[in-house]
Amino acid sequence: MANRSASILAYSVRLRVLAKLLGQLALAMAALTAVPLVASALLGETAFTWRFLGIIVVLLALGGMARLSIPKRIQANEALAVTALAFLLASLVSSVAYQAAGMSPMDAVFESISAVTTTGLSVIEHPADQPRTLLFTRAWMQWYGGLGKDDEVVLLTHSRNYDDLRERWLSAETLSGEEDT
Repeated sequence: MANRSASILAYSVRLRVLAKLLGQLALAMAALTAVPLVASALLGETAFTWRFLGIIVVLLALGGMARLSIPKRIQANEALAVTALAFLLASLVSSVAYQAAGMSPMDAVFESISAVTTTGLSVIEHPADQPRTLLFTRAWMQWYGGLGKDDEVVLLTHSRNYDDLRERWLSAETLSGEEDT
């Protein structure tokens, strides 16, 4: 094989594995969404409160997939797919709450993606004029999005599965003697 290091990602993604892991993430996101739900209720911004309740219901329903049984080890391509889908799922689901502030769906998705990926970009022209729940939600998403990135780094550098993966990648690169083009 010309590029043995790429062969690690050549296996097909097992949908059952993705479903279970995304179900587990949905449960975690439901718990994380409870924080801005409480904030919106305390601040009396009921438009947000109802949206957060709806988001939590949807996430708990998706969390039912967490009960699936899967093999102990996940493949590298499955881990990469779950990571990408986690950011996408968090962004799309949370964008519903942003729309309570009168944002268009496109702006709400942009704000949500920006928050969860911690880029800091925003389409909000006058933040001081926005509902406090919106500002809290964005800050909260930046916080847990940053933690998600930290967790990825820890997993990639300290997990036994990834130690094996790194060793296979390194040995494939050094044994092949070929450079990627």
